[in-house]
Amino acid sequence: MKKTYLLPLLAVSTLFMACSKDDDAPVNDEHHEDHENVSLLVSDANSASLNFINVDNEEVTAYQASYAKGSIYATESGRYAVITHRDNNFTETFNIGGEIDHGDHSHDLGETGFGAIKFESLKPTHFKSEQDYVAVYNDGDATLTIFDEKTIENSTTVKNIPTGTTAHHGAMVIFKNGNIAVTNLGNGAVLPEKVHIINQDGEVVSEEEQSLSTSGIHGSAGNNTTALFGSNTGVLVVKDNGEQKIIDYPTNFEENVWFGSILGTTSDAIFVGYTSSKGAYFININSEEITPIH
Repeated sequence: MKKTYLLPLLAVSTLFMACSKDDDAPVNDEHHEDHENVSLLVSDANSASLNFINVDNEEVTAYQASYAKGSIYATESGRYAVITHRDNNFTETFNIGGEIDHGDHSHDLGETGFGAIKFESLKPTHFKSEQDYVAVYNDGDATLTIFDEKTIENSTTVKNIPTGTTAHHGAMVIFKNGNIAVTNLGNGAVLPEKVHIINQDGEVVSEEEQSLSTSGIHGSAGNNTTALFGSNTGVLVVKDNGEQKIIDYPTNFEENVWFGSILGTTSDAIFVGYTSSKGAYFININSEEITPIH
């Protein structure tokens, strides 16, 4: 199992943490003692330099990205990074490579360096990696670029699909069935105000009357069958069958205080919402309760 953490450092950086076994390796019954493989990938704000830091031996290797000040995201498995260059309409991928040491044997993750997948799109911004897919929302034309994470090393195939709306600062969640809950601008000027469900051909598969209207949406997270979006109206909950509901904020939330960031947890029922003025809160989608963490 590989765990991934995001860590702000200089411009942007990603901390990769790999343990247990390589996801693509054959499974056997022998005991594996966990050995961590930790590294940092750091983009530069002023140049196209990309520094790969092996935390174990403090070795730093420089690579040249396509542009400066890239935003770096770790994929679901933790084996790869996706680097978006919003201002340059470009996205590229990176393989962390190296070996995972299990004591009695190790797994080769390949050579560290750029992956095969790279593509142009209009203002690539919001990133999501789940259900073995990687998706980038393109704010410039409301399209979604999507590809299988396992193809990063050996394929250049990406799919660019419409999302059934007009250009805006969008967000999405990928369900286990492959469909995607994606924001719809609705009557919003900049931030979207609705969510609908599309398939991977870009066809809207949910009914229009299922989409609830909010006053602004930003931030998303999901589990296999449920997507959450932070909105000014409340937390918007979207099921993979199109059903939607809104969980109200606590009564001590002032007007225009809302979760702009939503994160998942190891529990399918529990999410975390964050607002700078109030802090972090647990969101229980079963009990529909929002409670402060600290």
